Amino acid sequence: MLLQLLAYYEHIYEYVSYYWGQAKHYMRHKLGPEPQQWVLLRDGQVLPHTTVIPDAILESAYIYDPNTRRITQHGNAEPVGRYRPLQYIAMNIQNETSGIAADASDWLGEIRCNPVPSLSIKQVLQLWMYDTQVYVPMDGTTKITVTNNSGEEEVVTV
Repeated sequence: MLLQLLAYYEHIYEYVSYYWGQAKHYMRHKLGPEPQQWVLLRDGQVLPHTTVIPDAILESAYIYDPNTRRITQHGNAEPVGRYRPLQYIAMNIQNETSGIAADASDWLGEIRCNPVPSLSIKQVLQLWMYDTQVYVPMDGTTKITVTNNSGEEEVVTV
């Protein structure tokens, strides 16, 4: 009796596991790939975490995790101290040719860093594009208005 019950339990477990795997497969196919981490290099590039980068360059790189919206230094999975916001507190993006007018201030407010990197506005724009899946052309027609922590406003054309 007990063996029959265990065999029945195993059969139910295999049945549920099979269909759970099928459901995950179809949902992943429908939703697209899982968000990946991004590597922020010192020279201003933003690359996927799956890119093979030499260790000498990775020592000064930062990792952006879109699931937690945190930026940490590469190789420092458990940083000491608290997470702080980026040096930018507001960012407005406008492109007349494509009609894009977006406010990335809420997105910037959610990002936390430890330690705080000195990112260029172009890197922050690329991260925002990858995270929100919105394309903004960088052909010299996009105006970005950025406000930093000290309240100074800066307009950059990218």
